[in-house]
Amino acid sequence: MQLSASALSNNIGSILYSNGEIDEATSRFHDCINDAHCETKKAGLAWFLRKLQRQSVAFPSKEDHHVGVNGANGHHLTTTCTRRGSIAEAVLTHEEFCDQKTPLGFEYFYEPITVYDNTDVKAAAWMNLAFLQYSSSAKLETVRKTLEKAKPTTPFMKAIQRNNLGVLYFRLSQTKMALDCFVEASARLDEFRIEKSASPWKTEEELSSSSKIHKQYIQMSVLLNYARICVRLNNAKKATALVDELDTLVRSIPHHSHVHNALLNRMRWISNVAKFYIMGMIHQRQENLTTSLELYREFLQKARHDLGHDHLHVATVLYLKGMVLFDQRKLHHAMLAQLASLRIHESHQDITDDDDGSGGNEPEMARVMYSVARTLHDREEFTDALRMYNRTLQLQKELAWKQQECNISVDVVTTLCNVARVHHIIGDIDACLRDNYEIVSYAKQLSGGKKHPFVADRLVVLGNVLVEAGKMEDAMKAFADAARVSGDGENGVRSSPFDVDARSAASLAKAGLQHPGAATA
Repeated sequence: MQLSASALSNNIGSILYSNGEIDEATSRFHDCINDAHCETKKAGLAWFLRKLQRQSVAFPSKEDHHVGVNGANGHHLTTTCTRRGSIAEAVLTHEEFCDQKTPLGFEYFYEPITVYDNTDVKAAAWMNLAFLQYSSSAKLETVRKTLEKAKPTTPFMKAIQRNNLGVLYFRLSQTKMALDCFVEASARLDEFRIEKSASPWKTEEELSSSSKIHKQYIQMSVLLNYARICVRLNNAKKATALVDELDTLVRSIPHHSHVHNALLNRMRWISNVAKFYIMGMIHQRQENLTTSLELYREFLQKARHDLGHDHLHVATVLYLKGMVLFDQRKLHHAMLAQLASLRIHESHQDITDDDDGSGGNEPEMARVMYSVARTLHDREEFTDALRMYNRTLQLQKELAWKQQECNISVDVVTTLCNVARVHHIIGDIDACLRDNYEIVSYAKQLSGGKKHPFVADRLVVLGNVLVEAGKMEDAMKAFADAARVSGDGENGVRSSPFDVDARSAASLAKAGLQHPGAATA
C-alpha cells in the first residue's frame, strides 16, 4: 500500500526520534498532524525516509542499534536494543527517556510508532508527540491533553494510549481516572492475548519480525500498572490475580544467552517488580510482615545489582522496608533503612525537579522524612524527632503551596499534631499551645467551617493544654467550642480521617499527654 504524505512524515519523525533528533522529530509529527505536505511531495518524503532507513542500518550508534518489531494492524514499534542486553541497561535506557520520574510499579510506553498503512496515521503522530513531551519532562497536564487528542481506532493502539493515560492520571493524583484507563487498556488487549501454545522465541531473526513481542510487552505493562493501582485502592485480591496472570506471561520469556533484546530484559524487569515489589506491598497491607520483608530484601538485592545503590527505585523500597521494620518494632533497623532512603532522595533533589508539575521526588521524600521523625519519636529521641518533624513540615507546606496555592494539607496537620506532642513531652507548654492553636485553625479550614469530629477532638486537646497552662477561661471556651462542633455535647474521643498514629497513641499518652484525644490526633 502506498503511504500518504502524512504517514511518511510520521515515519520520518519516528526515525529521527529514535536517533535523538528531538526538535526535527517534533516538527515532522506536527507536519503529519497538520497535513503540511501535499501529496505531490510524497516522492521527496519517500526518498528521505529511505535515506534515513539506510543510514540507520549502515551506521548504528556505538552503544546501541535499533530493531523493528511489528505491532498490530499496520503499526510498527521501534525498539532500542543494547548490545550487552543486561536488565540494567534495559531499565536505564527506559529511564533515560522517562527521566526516572515514572513511579516504581508503573510502566510508561514511549517507543516511536511507525505506520505501514494509512490507518490511525494522525493518532500515531499525536501519540509520538506525547512520548516526546513525556521524555522531555513537559507538564504532565500538557502530555495528557496531547495524548487525549489521539483518537486511535485499533484496539492495540487504544491499549497503548489508555495505558499511558493511566500513568499520567496516577502521577496527577487522579486515582479513579487511572484505574478506569487501565481497565479499558486491559479490555482492549483481550483479543491480542498470546496463546499458551505459541512459542515466538526461536531466533533473533524471528524475534525482529514477530508482532507477539510487543503485544506481550504491552500486556505485561498493563497488568503491572493495573495491579499497582489495585494495591493503592487496597484491592489485594484483584492485585494478586493480576500478578499471577503476569507471571504466566513471563514464563514464555527465554533465558538464552544469545538473546540481547533490550525489550526482553525490560520484560524481565517488569516481572521482578511484580513478583517482589507489588507482592511485597500486598503482604504488607495484609500484615504478613515477615513475608513482605523477605520480598523487599529480594527486590533490593536485584535492584542494587542492576541499577546501583543510589537509584530512586532502591530508595522507594528501602522506605517500605523501614515501615515494615517499624511495624515489627525493630526501630533501630527501621531507622537505618529510612535514613538510607532519605540519603538517596537528597542526592537526587537537584536532579529530579518538578518542572512537569508532579513535584519531582519531593512528595516521596516528605513521606520518608516523616517516617524518620516517627521512628525517632518512638525511640524517645525527642530533640532529633522535633528537628526532623520541622523539616518535614517545611517541605509539606511547600508541596501544598505548589499543588493548591495554600500551605495547608492533611499531611501538614498530621505532622503538626506530632510536633505539638513532642513539645508537650519535653515540657515546652508555650510552644505546644502555639501548635494546637495552629492545628485548630488549619482543621477548621480543611473542614470548610462545617462540624467535624476531628475539629472537636483538637479543641478538647487545646482545652487540656490551656488547663495545664493555667488559662482556665480560655480552656472553658475551647471546651464549649468542642461541644458545639461535636453537635451532641460530648467531648469523648472520636476516630478521625487524620488519625495515622493510632497505634502509638497509648505509649504517647503514657509519655505525658494525659488526655487520650491528644495522642490519637
